[in-house]
Order: sequence, then C-alpha cells, then structure tokens
Amino acid sequence: KHSTVGQNGALLSPPPPETREFDSFTLRSRFYRDAVPSKLSAATMKGTGLGFVLALLLLRGCSSNDDETFAESLTVRPLPMPLHRHASETAPLAAVEFQFVTSSATKADRHHDLFPRAIARVAAAAEVDELHLSFVRGRWDHTAWGPLPSHQQPLPPGVQLTAWMNSSHWRELVQALSGLLCASLSLIHLENVALPQATFRPTSTAWSPGPVSKLWYGVLSREPACTENLTPWKRLLPCQGQAGLAALLADPRALFSSRYVAMTLHLQTSCNGSTDTTCSNPGWTLTQRITAAVEGKAKPWTIGSLLNRNGSPLQPCNVATHSDVQLDTQRLSHDFEVDEESCNGSMVLKPNSLSHLQPSLLERLRLYPRPATNASPFPPPLFEVVRFVKSDGKGPGKFKLWVHNRHTTAVQANLLQVIPWTFRVFTHTLRCDLVGDDNSGVPHVVLGKRFQPAVARASPAVWELKLALPPTSRVELQYNYQPVFLLAKEHPPDAHSGHEVPPAVLEVTMAGSPLVVRCFSGVDSVALPTPDFSMPFNVILVVCTLLAIAINAIMALTTTTLVATSPKAADNTKPPSSLGFWARLKQRLRGARDQPATAAGSRDAVS
Repeated sequence: KHSTVGQNGALLSPPPPETREFDSFTLRSRFYRDAVPSKLSAATMKGTGLGFVLALLLLRGCSSNDDETFAESLTVRPLPMPLHRHASETAPLAAVEFQFVTSSATKADRHHDLFPRAIARVAAAAEVDELHLSFVRGRWDHTAWGPLPSHQQPLPPGVQLTAWMNSSHWRELVQALSGLLCASLSLIHLENVALPQATFRPTSTAWSPGPVSKLWYGVLSREPACTENLTPWKRLLPCQGQAGLAALLADPRALFSSRYVAMTLHLQTSCNGSTDTTCSNPGWTLTQRITAAVEGKAKPWTIGSLLNRNGSPLQPCNVATHSDVQLDTQRLSHDFEVDEESCNGSMVLKPNSLSHLQPSLLERLRLYPRPATNASPFPPPLFEVVRFVKSDGKGPGKFKLWVHNRHTTAVQANLLQVIPWTFRVFTHTLRCDLVGDDNSGVPHVVLGKRFQPAVARASPAVWELKLALPPTSRVELQYNYQPVFLLAKEHPPDAHSGHEVPPAVLEVTMAGSPLVVRCFSGVDSVALPTPDFSMPFNVILVVCTLLAIAINAIMALTTTTLVATSPKAADNTKPPSSLGFWARLKQRLRGARDQPATAAGSRDAVS
C-alpha cells in the first residue's frame, strides 16, 4: 500500500491494515457463497461453455480442500394411529428427520469448498466457540408420538439461541444471523438476554469454557418458523437443496403444514475427530437438522408422497461421503404394514450414493396404515417441568412450578428461570413442597440457588436452583411477583394479550452417566395492568366531531346574506302547492292577468 497526496500537496499516511473488529457492515459485504460446486453435474456443463468449465475445474483443482467432509441422512418413523380421533383425522402421521453434517478441519479464514463461509465469518468475528439455534413451530406430543427421533432434546416454541462467546458482540451476532437466515433475531435485545452459569453445558468435547468465554442465552417465543427461513437454511448446504436428500424439501408446504416442525443449526468446535481439549488447530462441525411430524395424504404412502415429491428420481449430491435413508421400525408392527418385496426385505437402507437406487427409493418403499386395535399411548416423559401463573392481571401474582421425577432413582437437576424486568420477583417468598410416595430421608430439596436481580430496561432476572429430586416424586415451587409500572411506549403492540415469560429450563444429570436430559415448560402470557389505548382515539374523534359542527354553523352565519321582506310579498311568493283549496281556486279564476304583476312585485321585493 502506497502513500497518497492530499489536496494541499501533503503526503497522507497509508491506510491501516485490516483489523479483526466486528463490524456489521463489513460482515454483510462479506456474506457470499461460492456458487461453483466441487464437481459439476452434467446439467451444469450443458448450459456453460466447455472452456469456461475446464478453466473453473482447473482453478478448483489447484485450491481444493481435502479436510472438509459432508454427509446426509434421512430417518422416517411412522407414528402410531390413536384410537380416539375424529373421522377426518385418520390420515397417517410420520416423523421425518433430515440431518446434514458439514465439517472443516480448521477455523482459519480461508477458502472453503463445502463448509459455508458465511457461518465461518460470523463465528470468527464474534469469537464464537459453540452456537445452537432452533426454529420451532408447534409442540411435540410425547404421549401420543413417543420420544423425538434420534434421542433429540426437546426444544421450546419459537426461536432459541445459545452461544458461547469470548466477546460481548451479542447485538452484532444476532444482526448477522438475522440477515443470514431471514429471521427477526435482532429482536432479542440485551434486556432479554441471560448469562446462566450452571444450566447449559457445551456439547463438544474438543474445548472447555475458559475464564473469558461466557454463555449467552436468548429466547424469542413469538417468532414463528416459516418458508422464508427454509430457503437461506438450505443455501448453507454444499448442494444448496438442488441435489441429494435436501431436494425432498423442494415443496415447503408439506413441511410447514405439519403439526410440528423444528429447524436447528448447531455449530461446534471439533478437533479432527479427537477428544483432546488441548487441540492446537481446532475446526468446525456444522449440523443442520429438520424434524417434522408430517401428515400423509395417500394410502399407501411413500416418502415421496409424504413430502409432495413427484416420481422423478433424485440427483445425488456428489460431494457427500454417504447418503443414508433409514426406516425406524420401533412401532411399525402395531399400526403399519410394509411391502417388503418393494424394498427387498430390508428395513434399513443405507446406500453409498442415491445414484445406486433403481429407480428411486421414494416410490419403492410403501407403507400401509391400518387402524390401531391394541396400541397404547406412550408413557409420559421421565422428567417434566410445568409452570403456570396465578394472577388477576391487575396486581401482584404468583409463579407456580411443578417438577416431576418419574424415574425410580433420585437425581439432581438444575432449574433455570429467566424473568423479564417487567416483573419484580420476591425471593424471600420462595416455597418448596414435596409430593411423593415416600418422602422420608429427604431433608432438603433445594441444594443451592443463584439469583441475579433484574435491572430495569437493561437485563432480566436470572434464577438458578439446584434441586435434589427423590424418586417418583413431584416438587412444587412457588414465589410472588409484583408488576412494574410501564410507560405507554414500553407495552407490546398487542398489550391486552399479555407479556410473555420465557420457558423454564430443567436440566437433569443422571448419576454415573454423562447423559443430560433437558426439558422446557410452556411459554406463559401474563396479563399486566394495561391502559386504555383506545381513549386517545375516542377523544380525538369527539373533538373533531364538535369542531366540525361548530365550524359548519359559523361558516353558515358568516357567508349567508339575510334580506328582509314584507309579509304581503312573502305571502304572494308562496308556491301554489302551499295554498289552500279556495285560494288556489280564486287565483285560477283571476286568470293570467295578475300573474305578471305578482311575479314583478316579488322580484322587486327580493331586490
């Protein structure tokens, strides 16, 4: 970089080198994806010049990265048919799960073949070590459908974002993710973000949180998952939804008309498959997952008809190391029959590539639903947290929580509650009751607690409790709150629907096992004293009406000319229709000789 000459002839110093500071405008200008895949398909070569394609292949061959991998899988599990259901709701249900895993062996800012560079740029600028983002629509019915596929953790409705960062660039992070995924994540303001210390733990073993790394947790319950989030979500894939299993998501109506749909994005620190926490050159692992409870329309139904896919075969994603398609037969014998000849008698199909399927798996695997005869609902989950509010919406109230432990052994759990600053919580009113078959030998249920008070218009209240849950018991917690007086501009757009409280998080650690079970309560809408927002409009309407009436009368008095006339002239000017019978007869007998004189007299009187 050379020095330049200013307008006055003085030498200007060279521009400073590029810094690593987080700048939202710089991030937006750097958000781009390489549109050229590592292996071009025949359809692409037909529409492009041969010389240009060869030149691109040459350039890509010189800079190819062998340390990036991509794998995809699809799991289909037929859901049981309930016994008691309306006749119009006899369509079969199936849980489909798409999983796409993209990994990169380094975090260096370089060219990527498979890993989305936009995600790498955002993570590097915000100094993110691990990130989890979920879009959920609906609620998974555990008692009717069983556990989630692949032993997934339940997720709260709306949007949930958890990130371990070595900086405080939360606002810039949510703004970048909002533009990248076409979502309203920027509405998760700092006044609604919590920094828990004991509830969430990193899922990756390639790194451990340091003294600088902090967990940021934010929830946006009113943000629904819709089709405009699916398109940018698919663009993060190497084949961008044009080939491979992601091509099944071409019709988003089948996905978002389902009873439950969850889109997740997990960014984790990896160390080339090693569990060494002192990894000198860590990399990234991006896991994208879609889980939905889709309702079938055809009997028998196939995977293609389930997702509104026609009979055309799929184009394989050539950069995928493997494409697995699996049929979960856990509850298959109760409610479904499989045409085993159509799938060669195999319940689990794991081809190396979709091109090996003849002609297509979508139409070869057929399932025939039948009414359930002896099917029983699934048992409730082992651990559950339920919260409800007791208030009249005009003053103080109570938060009540029920923590269920249906396991036969005692466990320890962490309970997290993020309470907005609009509610003033009184910790001294905390009351804990234990309900169970055998409560002997349980001296204390609350082993520890951490409370961070809220700051008005700055941060929420964070309450973490460490509980000892006896076997087959229920712990009831309750505490009081006082609503805070809000300004008129601080109420939400639909203030009469209430203020939402983020769901409570229960995290259970099994004794002698690294498995962590996490569950969420529902989102509560608490009614607060709300002013009558219609009163200003009513006052404006009344005032405008009175002004219109007054101005109309004043205008009529000031613009109309009043002329005095004699009573005789006024009588002569009356129209014939207003005269009596004898008067009209007398006027007719006079004839037309008096008519001109009367008309002339009337004109003189008016003038």
